[in-house]
Amino acid sequence: MAVVALGLLAVGHFVVAAAVTGVVFLVVGILNYAIDPYQKYRRPTRHRTYYSRPRYLNPGLARHDDYDIALVGSSMIGSFSPGMVEAEMGGTCVKIPVYGASGRELKMTLEPVLAAGKAKTILFTLDHYSLKGPWDRLPFTHRAVPYQIYRRHLPAHLRYLLGFDTLAQGIKVLRKNRCCRKQERFDRNHYGWHPDDTDYGREIAISKWRKNDPVLIKDPAEHTFDEMRKCYDENLLPLIRSAGDIRFLLFFPTYSVLAWADADRAGIVYHVFELQSHVVASVADRENIEVYDFQARNWITDLDNFSDVIHFRPERAKELLVDLNAGRGRVTVVDPSEAPAMIRRTL
Repeated sequence: MAVVALGLLAVGHFVVAAAVTGVVFLVVGILNYAIDPYQKYRRPTRHRTYYSRPRYLNPGLARHDDYDIALVGSSMIGSFSPGMVEAEMGGTCVKIPVYGASGRELKMTLEPVLAAGKAKTILFTLDHYSLKGPWDRLPFTHRAVPYQIYRRHLPAHLRYLLGFDTLAQGIKVLRKNRCCRKQERFDRNHYGWHPDDTDYGREIAISKWRKNDPVLIKDPAEHTFDEMRKCYDENLLPLIRSAGDIRFLLFFPTYSVLAWADADRAGIVYHVFELQSHVVASVADRENIEVYDFQARNWITDLDNFSDVIHFRPERAKELLVDLNAGRGRVTVVDPSEAPAMIRRTL
């Protein structure tokens, strides 16, 4: 009898524990769905969007924001803002930034933009540092990528709704809505906005260059033409070519002379322009896709324009937008053999 009693007691404890656990997860799920901090299901109506953690928030912005222009890319769009794009090109812009992005991650970022069907124009930066190999590389680890937000199947929904990380962010969003000192966190023009995190100037850029900050070329073998071509072909080209009538403005961004000096020492300059030639050829038959080359502007030797070896001032970003909108800098043919000589003359 004692054994039976103990058995029934254990079963009772199990049932109670299971019921409590179920209630806890039910409450977590309801709260996560109601707050929806990363806008997986809807735009917020009872609180303001808290612009943080772009890798988590980007899919929600792509799906639920109102826009007809999408600005998508790596940290090289950090000095561009939606308001800046709207002032130059008209329309309504959403910014989808991914700092330190890889080609595979840019694919994941671009997919919800195209699936939403809202963008009539997409400004997309082709940063060759993001396209280094291997083609399926992720910038961190698979665990660091929030698949539960990008994907729409049942396991992804459950992981998002029952996740304590989602709940923690939801509580943070509500708390920040009530007492955040940094009001720019609620301003879409400060989302992924590089000037919020850094200063610009010659001494700053040179200091970071000497510290190898950011680390751009760890292994030159990752930056060969074959590696970058495969990354572009596998991740981006199918999406770009499947975009229907969307106007795609692909642009190679500007880097400082220090970045080109490092690229020259690593022996990858020719590969970079081989990639550019390949990109131009890959979309030459599509009237809606335009390629622009801003890599070697006449101000790349003026380091006061930079915060490190690659990131430039917002004033320069405005100039690039003016040229994009006017069709200046567009390339239809690229001879890789001429470009390295031009860079070396600059060096």
